[in-house]
Amino acid sequence: MLKVLETCKILYLDLSVIEILLDLNHSDYPKISQALDFAYQKKIQIYASTLSLEELAKSAFSQGQEILARQYKAFFTHSKNFHIQNIDAEVAFKSAEFRSKYGLKIQDSLQLASAYVSAADTVLSMHSAWKSVAEVPVFLLSEI
Repeated sequence: MLKVLETCKILYLDLSVIEILLDLNHSDYPKISQALDFAYQKKIQIYASTLSLEELAKSAFSQGQEILARQYKAFFTHSKNFHIQNIDAEVAFKSAEFRSKYGLKIQDSLQLASAYVSAADTVLSMHSAWKSVAEVPVFLLSEI
């Protein structure tokens, strides 16, 4: 894992990876935790999409946990090395290209377009289909 991050300057985290990070009992939690510790130590900039924030906040709201939803928002918008890539015209345009070229679902293409626009040189994901997108350097958790 750390070898993948040694030359990384911008790390993009897929929602599936963030969800594992929030589940201390998940078998892949130690891998992600180690990767983020390394990223923070090396001052690697970490990005995620507004889609990830929306999904996490929706889940918290659905469980009646408004405070948790607000904590997610605060983390996504006020963390030192963590940034949110907004879905703007550039992301939407690249997403349309990815959907057309690779036949991706809209949420996947928006995530990958967000990674592309944020100039991520490493994308961590659980989605093997993402590896077919040549324009984005995707690494699966199973590979690390």
